[in-house]
Amino acid sequence: LVLAPWLLLLWVVHDLRKPAIGQIAPAAMPAATATPSAGKVPVDADAFHVKPGPWGNLQYTRILIEPPDELVESNQPVSPTVIWRFHDFTAAKLTALWQEAGLSAETIRALENPDNRVQAGKVIHITVNPDVIVGLAPEARATIYGVLGSFPENQLYAEPFRFLAETVDERFADSDLHPETIAMVKHLFYPRGSSLLFSDLQIVLSKLPALAERVELIKTLARKSTLLVKLRIDPDTDIDALVAYWGGTGFRSKDIQPLLQSLRKKETASTIDIAHLLPPFARARLYTYPGKQEPGASTYMDCFWTVLNFFKSKPDPSYEDINVVSDAIAHNYRLITTGTPAFGDIYLFVRPGGTIIHACTNIADNIVFTKNGGSPSAPWVLMTLADVVALYPSAAPLEIQRFRAKN
Repeated sequence: LVLAPWLLLLWVVHDLRKPAIGQIAPAAMPAATATPSAGKVPVDADAFHVKPGPWGNLQYTRILIEPPDELVESNQPVSPTVIWRFHDFTAAKLTALWQEAGLSAETIRALENPDNRVQAGKVIHITVNPDVIVGLAPEARATIYGVLGSFPENQLYAEPFRFLAETVDERFADSDLHPETIAMVKHLFYPRGSSLLFSDLQIVLSKLPALAERVELIKTLARKSTLLVKLRIDPDTDIDALVAYWGGTGFRSKDIQPLLQSLRKKETASTIDIAHLLPPFARARLYTYPGKQEPGASTYMDCFWTVLNFFKSKPDPSYEDINVVSDAIAHNYRLITTGTPAFGDIYLFVRPGGTIIHACTNIADNIVFTKNGGSPSAPWVLMTLADVVALYPSAAPLEIQRFRAKN
């Protein structure tokens, strides 16, 4: 009787210490903490060891993060009306697109109904019956949505929810979604390369009358797979070599060296989350989503703004202009074709013809710091370069170019 209240209090405290929404998803909570840890280093069964290099002895585990509740807007009425917008398209060109997608004659008649089509300047607006969309084959959806995604006005087609095919079940694991909702979403997936994409959020939300289910769906779709990366420090670790890689010869080395040296003084191995070794810009944003009221959250906080501000103490908003971005890369960076990638090198994803579709920052070996899209639902994360490439599938192979700051 004396112990019972204390056991109850212990249970409550343990329950309150579960991670909050917007941090690490509970089911993927790693064994390590996000602050410097010392003492005996536990062996994580699911940890992947990065090959040794000047970055030191790294290992990572995969975790899931999801946006906080305040970033989820789902309390507004959802219209089932879907509008497709095509720039510089003629009626004949649209018919050719329907045929390329392999649509049935009945579906083509529905899409070409003049009552559902409006010409506004050079843009054709087509109001599409949700039943038509639900009835599309994944390959047909991929063909049509690929064209729609080339026009920024079609936001969910230009910036779809992306899933690595092998991690789809992981994304929905431990969510509170009803099985029927999950099945509805999966039915509307469409392939692109090794990825599965989803653009029909509006249709699914319109079929969910419960607010809680709509909130859970948006949060689950916005979950992102990322890496929790730790650096192991042993008593014989070459601290100077680590400082040279992570801090360079500038002001950052004086901030990093004391921390790494203090860890080496331990009699046993220690680990530190590499978030503590990133520049302030990246460290402040890692595993976070753009704030709802933050300037630029839905306009220019994209991959290019991110890579060019990586080392800056204060973000430069001029990088919202793609012309300024192009000029900065052309004048302040040089193409690197040989040697080991350095901390802070920029990877550019280039389509045949020279169009750059993505950029991310090298951290170590095959790990990059990236923001995959300008949408507020895209957080700043650590990923493997191969996983980022898989999220940007292209009909023609992408060329990955590496650039390094001249200064």
